This record gives sequence, structure tokens and C-alpha cells, in this order.
Amino acid sequence: MRILKEIVIFVTLLTLPQTLAVMRNAEQDLIDYLFTNYSKQARPVILPSISVNATFGIELVQLIKVDDRNQFVTTKMWVRQKWTNMLLKWDPKKFDNLKTVQVEGHLVWSPDIVLYNNADDSFTGGTIKYKTRISLHSDGTHVWLAPATFTSTCDIDIRYFPFDKQECKMKFGSWTFDKGGISLSKDIRPLITSQYVNSSEWDIVGTKNVINSVKYKCCKEPFMDVTFTLILLRKPLYYVFNVITPCLVLVTTILFGFFLPPESGERISLTITILLAVAVFLQLVSDALPRNSDNIPVLAIFYMVVMAESAFSLVTTCVVLIIHYRSDEKGTTPMPEWVKDLFLRKLAKYLGIRVTCNLEDGHFQDEVFHYDNKLNNINGSLNKSNMENGEHKNQDNNGFYSNEVERRQSVELMMAERMKMRNGDGDETEENTLDGILNEVKMITSTIRHKQQREDTQEQWRILAKVLDRIFFWLFLLTVFLSAICILVPVYRINH
Repeated sequence: MRILKEIVIFVTLLTLPQTLAVMRNAEQDLIDYLFTNYSKQARPVILPSISVNATFGIELVQLIKVDDRNQFVTTKMWVRQKWTNMLLKWDPKKFDNLKTVQVEGHLVWSPDIVLYNNADDSFTGGTIKYKTRISLHSDGTHVWLAPATFTSTCDIDIRYFPFDKQECKMKFGSWTFDKGGISLSKDIRPLITSQYVNSSEWDIVGTKNVINSVKYKCCKEPFMDVTFTLILLRKPLYYVFNVITPCLVLVTTILFGFFLPPESGERISLTITILLAVAVFLQLVSDALPRNSDNIPVLAIFYMVVMAESAFSLVTTCVVLIIHYRSDEKGTTPMPEWVKDLFLRKLAKYLGIRVTCNLEDGHFQDEVFHYDNKLNNINGSLNKSNMENGEHKNQDNNGFYSNEVERRQSVELMMAERMKMRNGDGDETEENTLDGILNEVKMITSTIRHKQQREDTQEQWRILAKVLDRIFFWLFLLTVFLSAICILVPVYRINH
């Protein structure tokens, strides 16, 4: 029994190399059979009038880069090509039922399907781009599956940046053979599968692939191509938090400048500092903005509006300070009546500003007339007293003096002057002295009245500055709010 087993093992070892040689040589014999007297330069058809049916498709794996400035898109994908080669067919029964064999791409004829809108330095397509083997089937079907990275041109519209949506097309077709040479069809499988790696900047919201037959000026027959369209939607979160939000924060700080009193002297410094900060920040984020002269990005428009609003705040601050410090001038200009009526009587009430000064100019003239009458009455009383040999009648001044003490002091002063005049100065001296006293009193009264009038005018200008400051504050707040809402929100809603 043992001897029989040794014999079987010995016979098996002797026949194993031959068996392995037969298994190895089946594929080798097939390759030799297929490529004997075969030329890859010829189109794989029996009759020249027959076109090669080729199917082309892609499966997107990763969106590598979307270059806004240079207007191109870089993608990584799997290319699927399938065509029929009538010159490379065999009977599987003659080759140990071998139905499929893989060969290098440069050994067989392949359709020269290239990317028409190529933006890469190298010519993409065929054996230059695809480095994998081609699967040959016994019925003449050839399948070429290969990974590839393409850089294609894309007309990027940055008008709504960073809330933009782009449509980038990739046009694949034969560069040499027209429709009569290669009849191209599209692969029905989807472009996006579970193999796709999500992009951190873009979402692919849609895809399209269509077959086109285009007739060019160079050739009589039309050429066929498969055009794939990627609908890309930008993710704006990065730009919202790193570009838009800091800008809004800078604008918000301008609002606090309106609450600073003009006497502090810091309003101009604060406004200029914020304006410079916005300009510097715009320079810092300019690298993130696409460079395109055809359209202006919404984000750039928003920054220009913010800078204009900051400049507007600076101008309004200057206006308020000019009006406020106009009240410190010695010869204060009276305020026009229409300004008082519009700003101090009407708008101040609606804006919650209290008017603490007298707005009527006529009351000064009434006081002058009132005080002159009182002084004339005093003069007449003194003259009458002199005529009646010193008899004095205490007359009420009807409110000329502010209190009883001043009234008593004035009467004592007049009595002393009368006694002095009675002691020998004479009627002419007495009359001159009384006129001088009355003139001095009139001068003092006029000075007080002018001072009060000047103070009221100054206060009117200060209140006008407050009213304008409050108006500019609400106008600036409304402008900032409307600019942010009208510029950013509609653009966001268009594509999102």
C-alpha cells in the first residue's frame, strides 16, 4: 500500500509541470493568436463605412479645487470606456474557455476621447492619461476602466460670491474621428455614487450628461461629444464667520460713537480709526475675493457700502461738531426761524430731546420795553419828589426788583442821593446825577439781557446738534440694516 502511494506521488510530480504549462500557455496562446498580424493603427471594423460604437462615462470621486481667479476646476474621477473591436474576437472553447484577457493599453486600438476644455499642461486622453489595462472579451467588447485627474476650464460667475452657484462643464469627445468614425454614446450610470468624497467648500447639487453632435468649420462631418455638467453650490459658512461677521462688528462699533458727547473730543478719532480698520480689513480679505473684472462680487459691494457708511459717519460727526461748537463763538448767529420750527419744536419732541431754552426772540424786546418803562417811572418819581420838597412816596416797582431787599437798598440809595443834592449841589447837578444813574442801570440791564439772549442762542445751537446727531444715528442704523438685508439676504436666497 505504501509503495502504491509513492508511485502516485511520483507520477503526479512528473505531470505537474506539464499541467502548469498548459494552464499558463492558454492565455499566452490567446494573446499570440489575437495580436498576430494585428495593427492597432487600423480602426476595428470590417468595413470602412461602419462606425465604432463607443460608450463613455465618468464617476466623480473628488472635487479637488475650484479656482475662481484662473477659471478652472480640478476633479478626480473614474473613467469608463467601452467599445467593440471586431478584429479581436475568439472562440473561448479553443482556449480552455478563456473569455477575458487583460492587456496593456498601448497594444490595442482605443478611441482618442479627450477633454475638449482641458486646462492642464498635458494633453489628457487615451494612453497618455490612462495607465491601467484594457479588458478584452471574447465577443470583441473592450472595457477600459481607469482613474484620472482632469483640470477643465469653467466660466465662473462670481457675481453672487460667496453665495454663488456654478455650472462647470466637461466636454469629452474624439479629437480625430467624426461621427462616421466613432459613434459615441453616454454611460447611463450616475456620476455621483457612494465613492464620492465630500468637498469642504462646495456641494454638488446636481449633475447632467448629454450627447451632442456639433459640426465645426474645419470638417464636413459633425463630431460627437459627451458633455457632463456639475452644478456646484458654494458653502458660505467660512466667509460668513471670517469675512462678513468681523465687518459687521466694525460697523456696529460706529454706532457707539454717536453716544459719545461732543465735548469728549474722541468722536472724530473713533470714527477715523474704524474707517481705517475697515480699509485694512478689506486689504486682508482681498486675497479671498476672486479677481474678475467682468462682475463685481456681492461681498466686495458689501465692503464698499460699509466703507461708504463709515465715511458717512465721519461726515455727520464733523457736521454735528461744527454745529455744536458754533455756540462757543462770541458773536453767536441767531438761528433761522424755520430751523427752530422744524428741528427744535417738531423733531426734538419725536426724538425724545428736551428743549431747555427759550425759542422766542421777541421776549427780549418786550423786556427791554418793560425795563425802560420802569426806569422812566423811577425817574419821574424822583423828579416829583424833588418838586414836592423832598416828600417821598413809596411806589411799587411792579416786579422790577427781584426781592424786597433789593427794593429797599435801591430806595436807600436814591434817598442818599437826594440828601446829597439837597445839601447844596443844585438842581442841575441833581438832574445830571440822576440821568447818569439811570443810564448806568440801563447799561447793566442791557448787558444782562444780551448775555441771556446769547446763552439762549448758544443753547439752541447745542440742542440742534443733539437733534441732528440723533437723526444721523437712526439714519446710519437704518442704512446698515438695509444694506446687510438688501445685499446679502436676497443673494443667499437665490441659490439656497
